[in-house]
Amino acid sequence: MPNLGRNDPCHCNSGKKYKKCCLAIDELNHLKLTDSDYMLAHASEYPIHQCLIDITEGLATIIIIRKIVQTDRFIFIVYLMDIFCLGLKETFGKGNVDSQTINEFLDKYKARAHISFQEIEYEKAREIVLGGIAYAKNLGFEPHPDWEFLKYGVEYHKPCKITFQFGKNGKPCFISGPNDNVPKILEKLEGKDFDYFIQAENREALQNLPPINGSKNEIMEYSNSK
Repeated sequence: MPNLGRNDPCHCNSGKKYKKCCLAIDELNHLKLTDSDYMLAHASEYPIHQCLIDITEGLATIIIIRKIVQTDRFIFIVYLMDIFCLGLKETFGKGNVDSQTINEFLDKYKARAHISFQEIEYEKAREIVLGGIAYAKNLGFEPHPDWEFLKYGVEYHKPCKITFQFGKNGKPCFISGPNDNVPKILEKLEGKDFDYFIQAENREALQNLPPINGSKNEIMEYSNSK
């Protein structure tokens, strides 16, 4: 690779800074093109290709797709956000994939999760991810551990104006999922004004839970089935 700083003039004489011109392709040529982890860690350096969202029962699934222009391949990162309470519940991604791989993934994901994606502006997608994480942190919930690796997909370090309303009816609302540690979550929420809905399969975990004084609601069974 050329011995240039990121802000130096590019070696191709385009007049642009190196980081805005040939840096990405030089790095790709220096590394194996299959180095998906490297691309994910540098996701913010690749332009946005498409942003998708589905919001169902307080869960927002956001997919950020960035294009590796020099190779006509893509990076995609999925952020599963609990916009009512818990923030970032899950995130995963992959770099250096072709368009067919992305389309196949979207089709399988939609069929498995029974969701339908719509396009969303990138800044609005950032707002939901970053704002949801901040909202949950204020309640004592940290984002999924893989956030530290995949936070570059939404340029976590840049300012973001938050106008999206998190919670439900002006307060946190915990709707339990099959993998949630329900007692631990409710203990963290104790003392706050919040609502909660517990699915039938989570009820056994509540047998040894101390009384909760913060919520105006009693434990109720919640079901997605109609």
